[in-house]
Amino acid sequence: MKKAVISIFVFIFFLLNPSFVYAQSEAAFTQDMIKGKVIKEDSRTYNDLGKLQKTTYKVRLENKKIINAEYIPSAITKLSISVDSDVVLVKMNMKAGATYQIVDAYRLPSLVYFLVAFIIIAIIIVGRRGLGSLLGLIISLVVILYGIVPLILKGYDPLLVTICFSVVILFFTTYLAHGVSRQTTIALVATFISLLLTLGVSYVCVWVLKLNGLGNENVYDLYFATGNAINAKGLLLSGIVIATLGALNDVTVTQAVTVFEMKKLDHKLNFMGLFKNGLNIGRVHGASMVNTLVLAYAGSSLFVFIFFIVNPQKQPLWAILNNEFMVEEIVTSLGGTMGILLSVPLVTLMAAWAAMKYTKTNSN
Repeated sequence: MKKAVISIFVFIFFLLNPSFVYAQSEAAFTQDMIKGKVIKEDSRTYNDLGKLQKTTYKVRLENKKIINAEYIPSAITKLSISVDSDVVLVKMNMKAGATYQIVDAYRLPSLVYFLVAFIIIAIIIVGRRGLGSLLGLIISLVVILYGIVPLILKGYDPLLVTICFSVVILFFTTYLAHGVSRQTTIALVATFISLLLTLGVSYVCVWVLKLNGLGNENVYDLYFATGNAINAKGLLLSGIVIATLGALNDVTVTQAVTVFEMKKLDHKLNFMGLFKNGLNIGRVHGASMVNTLVLAYAGSSLFVFIFFIVNPQKQPLWAILNNEFMVEEIVTSLGGTMGILLSVPLVTLMAAWAAMKYTKTNSN
């Protein structure tokens, strides 16, 4: 689920920001990325061994201009190109004229269909709550892309920015998906407190393990591309916070509703009975969420396990496990999971207290 949400976020971001320009060189030519549709295969070129070197296609650009474009397959990737294929091209603007090369398939139109299918299924299966969840997702997207990200790029502390905007995200996603009630309010407060606990645990892990947040090459490149303006360690902790939000909210809402429903079914339950019964149910839910989260993190880092088995540099086991990227992945998983486990007794305690008070208020 985490990967799905992240993918949707990135996809919609580029829809809202279509002016993506290919990196331009200061040499004798510049490069632009453009889109086109293949209308004909023109020719093929083979080397002396009979191996295909390149294929030339007739491509219609968005401005209706028809050009010749080359596609050079690599040893790793090979596109399946046919007539009517939508492709991405690099236009190289040289002094002698422009040349074009096909570099990728254009996938966004097809991706839109999957996005629409996701929305339809969510609304049909979950109903009104599904619509509220989707609206909450859109708000979360807007907050992240136009609130959190710009402030981080301006040099503000990623952790402080993320914590502040997480309150906004939690407020809208909780009430839009589950409605306004005592249960959801209890869940909202418990989620935020649990989020702070998650942050505390993760911060201790990062500090004790001497992590600097630069284990991921993408973060490393971003760090230097922005002139060291980004706090990489804060960015690591912010990522843990955002990744944990959804799962935390799921546990706290479910647990709060469960406790209130138990009180409705058995008015004779006292505070301790309500708390213990709720905690027993919460343990089952928490155990399931631990497995879900760990597998989600493992799935998103499957290549790490493959690299671990292949071990191309023949490093000792301790060196692989000690690698900062590996440790960051483990800390991200453990920090979020511990936060979720800590949220179970917390929200159960708060919900049991509120349920007892609510019942007494009604009876009076």
